[in-house]
Amino acid sequence: MDLLVETSAGPRLVALLVPRGEHLQCEPLSGPGPDPDPHRDVLLTLRSQGRIIGRFVPPGGRALGPLPWVFVPDPAEPDIHRLVAQGSTRFDSEALVLAPAAYLPRPTLAAHGSVHKRHIYRVTTDVVFDDGQDPIALTLGAPASDDVFIFEGRRLPEQPEVFIGMPTLWRVMASGDRRAIPRERLQIRTARAWGPLGQAAHGRLAIRLQQDDALVFSETLDVLPADFRLRLEPLAQHRARIVVDMSPAPLVGITPAEGLTVHHVAPDTCELEAVESVTELGLALRWPEHTLTLRLPFPRRGRRFVTAGGQPLSPRATVALDDLHTVVAEAWVHPPVSKRVFQLEAALQAEDQSVPPIFVGWLDPASAARHCQPLYALERQLTRLMALSSSARATLRLRILDEAGSPTGAPTITIGRFPCEIQLSDDKSHVTGPGDLTFEALRFTDPDDIVPLPPSPTGEVSTSALRAHPGSWMIFARRGDRIAASPHLMFVPGDTQPTSPLRAAMEQRTFAARHEAFVKILDALVDDPESPDWALIQGLLARLDRFPLTTFEALRALTSVPAALVRALVLTDDRRIVVRAFESLPFHWATLPVDAVQRALRAELAMTERLIERVPGLVGPPSDRVAATYRPAAEALTARLRGATILFAAAAAPIDALRERFTKPEIGLARTHPSFLHAQMADAFMELRRRLSSPDWPPISGLDTLQRAHPLPNEWARTVGRTDEDASAGSLAEAPLLAALAATRRPYRMPTPLEAFALRLAESLDPDYFATMHELALTLAVTAWDSPR
Repeated sequence: MDLLVETSAGPRLVALLVPRGEHLQCEPLSGPGPDPDPHRDVLLTLRSQGRIIGRFVPPGGRALGPLPWVFVPDPAEPDIHRLVAQGSTRFDSEALVLAPAAYLPRPTLAAHGSVHKRHIYRVTTDVVFDDGQDPIALTLGAPASDDVFIFEGRRLPEQPEVFIGMPTLWRVMASGDRRAIPRERLQIRTARAWGPLGQAAHGRLAIRLQQDDALVFSETLDVLPADFRLRLEPLAQHRARIVVDMSPAPLVGITPAEGLTVHHVAPDTCELEAVESVTELGLALRWPEHTLTLRLPFPRRGRRFVTAGGQPLSPRATVALDDLHTVVAEAWVHPPVSKRVFQLEAALQAEDQSVPPIFVGWLDPASAARHCQPLYALERQLTRLMALSSSARATLRLRILDEAGSPTGAPTITIGRFPCEIQLSDDKSHVTGPGDLTFEALRFTDPDDIVPLPPSPTGEVSTSALRAHPGSWMIFARRGDRIAASPHLMFVPGDTQPTSPLRAAMEQRTFAARHEAFVKILDALVDDPESPDWALIQGLLARLDRFPLTTFEALRALTSVPAALVRALVLTDDRRIVVRAFESLPFHWATLPVDAVQRALRAELAMTERLIERVPGLVGPPSDRVAATYRPAAEALTARLRGATILFAAAAAPIDALRERFTKPEIGLARTHPSFLHAQMADAFMELRRRLSSPDWPPISGLDTLQRAHPLPNEWARTVGRTDEDASAGSLAEAPLLAALAATRRPYRMPTPLEAFALRLAESLDPDYFATMHELALTLAVTAWDSPR
């Protein structure tokens, strides 16, 4: 039996219980890493070698408390038991209870084992678990309640599990309805006994809720006074001041730590000095009846990149894209500044593509003195920027600009594609890399042909297994299921006898030759949907659940032939994976041309008509078959970008047989009453201005060339506040309009890699605005799209 806890990140395994006769035995959990600790499962406190390296409280999350945990079978999977309550509850027919040793069942039940320092009981009748203070009643005869209790309130930014002021306890029903629990129903444990919750309670508090003399909910909270104010002020690189202001005033102290010196202590102020290795400190607050210790970062003046635990990175540090979650960009400023002033800037450096430094994100104020940005939040943008190059050795130089936006003295780190490097020997006889990698080879012309590469007697990995198989191979390394190093290409000489044009192109010896051939062949394939090469493309698409898209050059070339890309969407079962995969290339779905969609639809219709003529007894209008084939692709794109339905409707309109299969009344409205859509665009722009005022809009390199290539209609320019005197301020606002124009202008001009990245960056700054404005602009733009019938 699996015992599961539901968190914001999904279910987490608490224990695996295996029946052994009359008892249940707890089996060790399989898989890498330590067993999940349910006491910290929802709190998500990360520790390394005994030190806290990060904390995060997901919305509505809290650690599991000290009461008995009650699990009941999942109706769909009886062997899976899900946590439904901590404390008193009702259950249908059976429950598993993990109770602390102090809680004894009445009537007496035999324990079936133990896990997480709790005894396991199987309950099939009414029972009370009693520790002498808080009796827990489990009642048979009604389904278990799915209600959840959540504390919500203002949290301390530096330590989110600490509340400032007493939070409100909410009861969240399975229906989603919420009900606040009145404060007078809550009790607090004092030194003497349980009593009513006062208005000014603070410190470490034990709180409970009882109903019908049974304990329903209990929790321990760290609460600061509602007027608590904290200032962390860096005085110099190794000196800092901490100022505490609240009423009633506590006695303020610093927990002793090696390398940390307290120079001055006043009732509300501490001045400290610390060596470089000290990254956090303990601030002890003592009241007559309570003590509370806060774990705070040590404030250091300046900008730097640090690990999630606060350790500074060296100026020459290199971090893999997959390891961005371990790094934080940080800036301490004095005097404090409460608005965003520090920018992150990245530059691509590669053999085949170089991009000048461009804005990729802000450092957000965690407090007025400390601004920070975990790099995992920028992973998508940095991955897209890296994707502008096809070189395995491409790197990004990421730096933190100061308040004035100056790069002078900016701390910098290097970001690479993969965490490891592998080396192929000069004679291609073996490959070497870190010892924890698994090596395999994939044949370019047959994505189902994967050959494991066994270690040689010398400890290296031999490629001799490929000698009998001529052709192009890709050598790759895995760490678990993750590709852990840049793949290496290897050509085994011999007679390959390619069986199709696309396979022949894959055997070309240079990237430039292969890419040129791929583009020509894909363009021809658009008008030949019955070609067997589409089966090869389908096989490559099926590998995207495991391999990065950049692995397959033939798939990367699809963005140069947009009609072939539209056709490829039809060939895959999981279109969501394919749509996401192409996000890693210098391409944006918002610029997919109407011409390309129409060309794919026409080719599909022609093929279907030929098929019906050849196959006796095959009935049904060809248009119905084409619509059934392409509608899932349209839906997959619509899930990514709402304007995709407009794209398909506009492409199908000039095709008599398909006009009624892809309809959008909004296009007719745009033809007859364009002012109505212009008003909606103006509303969307005003909403953007309310969310993000124009002085805060960052510069976005690349949109200026799109603006020159696709001048905005005058009505659109006025809608987004464009003036001749301030032609660049609207770059963020204009990005979705430019994308819509790019999709409808003839002849189609494929956006440059930098322009595609600029559109992605603008979209990431306000996704809702981009989607709304792009759909409106595309609806208006397709009315002027002149297509031959």
